[in-house]
Amino acid sequence: MKIIKPLLLLLFSTFCAVGQAQNNSWNGIVPLHSSREEIERLLGPSKEACRCIYKLGDDNVFVQYSGGRCAKIADPGWNVPPDTVINISVYPKTNPRFLDLNIDRTAFTKTEDREISGVFYYFNADAGTTIVVDGDTVSEFEYGPTKRDDRLRCSPSVARPS
Repeated sequence: MKIIKPLLLLLFSTFCAVGQAQNNSWNGIVPLHSSREEIERLLGPSKEACRCIYKLGDDNVFVQYSGGRCAKIADPGWNVPPDTVINISVYPKTNPRFLDLNIDRTAFTKTEDREISGVFYYFNADAGTTIVVDGDTVSEFEYGPTKRDDRLRCSPSVARPS
């Protein structure tokens, strides 16, 4: 597919610039602001029954959609229309080394997985991005709501993880 290499370049350039741009978009798709229609226009319909998994040559992409305003599908729920993108998880088939990403690690909060030793989550609340690192390689890039999107949460009493 001709779209694969440009998508990969965009993915890695987004993470390289995340400290400066604070941008949680993936290929122009922005959690809590983009729709299923935009995803399907970009990637086509998913071949999976749930219509949310895309196999793109070097990556598997999972898109989570809202079930409707304040639906509890994604705790705590978001005040966005149905079929609005909530988050995008990109699983590279060839896992890059974390140190090769050349990102500003000080922009991220690092936490270790509570159950799996050696797995760390690098989370940037301002950018809405998480990088999952297993050992020294990246297993997942996640694009989610930013800190400024907290106004769209249905339950203001639920605190965003830090």
